[in-house]
Amino acid sequence: MAGRRTDCRYVGKGDNMIDVSKSGKLNNRLLCEIVTHEDFQRFLVDANIYIDRIADMRINDMNMILAAVRKQLMEKDGTNENNLNI
Repeated sequence: MAGRRTDCRYVGKGDNMIDVSKSGKLNNRLLCEIVTHEDFQRFLVDANIYIDRIADMRINDMNMILAAVRKQLMEKDGTNENNLNI
């Protein structure tokens, strides 16, 4: 397939994607492995959730719960924030 040109307009960024690919800054073999992986579409959905900050509220909720449990354990153990050996 050497020398074969591909129309990359479907990428949405067109020439930008081609420039990044040609720049040598990416591992193109790894990029191809990712894109052709059976779970790539699931990965894109997850990336969309991350980029659009859809999961931020849930992550903040989990961080608050984690902080509360950490505080409870420290109080139970009689330690402070600087002693992380619970």
